[in-house]
Amino acid sequence: MVGSCKNRIIKIEGGYDGWYDFTLVSVHPKSEESGPADAPVAVSGSRGISTAAAKETIVIPYNNLDAAETIVKKFSKEAAALIVEPVAFNMGCVLPKEDYLKGLREITERQDVLLIFDEVITGFRMAPGGAQSYYKVTPDISVFGKAIANGFPVSAVVGKKEVMEITDPKKGKVPFMGTYNASQTSLAACDASLRQLADGKVQNHLHRASETLVKGFNEAAGTVGVAARMQGIGGKFQVYFTNHEVSDYRTAALSDEKKYAVFQKAMMNRGIYFYHGTSFPTHLFHHGVSYAHSDEDLNAVLKAGEESLKEVKRSG
Repeated sequence: MVGSCKNRIIKIEGGYDGWYDFTLVSVHPKSEESGPADAPVAVSGSRGISTAAAKETIVIPYNNLDAAETIVKKFSKEAAALIVEPVAFNMGCVLPKEDYLKGLREITERQDVLLIFDEVITGFRMAPGGAQSYYKVTPDISVFGKAIANGFPVSAVVGKKEVMEITDPKKGKVPFMGTYNASQTSLAACDASLRQLADGKVQNHLHRASETLVKGFNEAAGTVGVAARMQGIGGKFQVYFTNHEVSDYRTAALSDEKKYAVFQKAMMNRGIYFYHGTSFPTHLFHHGVSYAHSDEDLNAVLKAGEESLKEVKRSG
């Protein structure tokens, strides 16, 4: 596999995997440009990237193994790797269906395509070993950042020996260099952070927090009588104003953006910060709590959430 000449990438529709031209495709595509749900059209994510990127990148829907099987098989001779966030946070917070990640692992192995997990957000939040440990699926390559050093600027690319050997300084075919590689301050922060995260105590706190918020919010939505749902895991969460299951980019994008805007403003007025920006659809952003947040903080979020849902209902 490593020695084969493949130069295309398969990515998830609605997924964000960095500013690299060939992954900055179909990040938040418009519905009228996206093509069929089971065979998405690749849409450039920025006017500032190469026009070749959208033509070279292959897009598949999240949580759809049948479509993944068909598309990966079709492009197996051209595609070097499939990259996916184990939990799709660029859609808010969309969890993988049961056996979805395992299915991707089996499909990519059968078709001789590398599987890459983008664990920049899930890494060390889901479990000490990342989402791959939590879901018990081992990719060929993983990328980590953010929690790996608690905010210090450092990231990591890790993978199976036969894959990573391609960057060997003497024998490899892919150079790996950078001005700030192995920055001592960042690596010291990385070491200290990973020691704190190693026993699972932080992750257990985050899982319990998101479970508390999801349960409390969804009960409140039912009581108030608003079509809304919160989805969350590992301390991360998002609110969707919809009657339907949110399982991929298109179902997430169909949630009511206007109602979300009313909710977001109402939460802000009650001292709870829900992101509101202009660079991408706010109702598809993700939010989260940290290890520092207490039960009192969670109760404050839920209380504000119920009152804000009442404002959404009054707004019509």
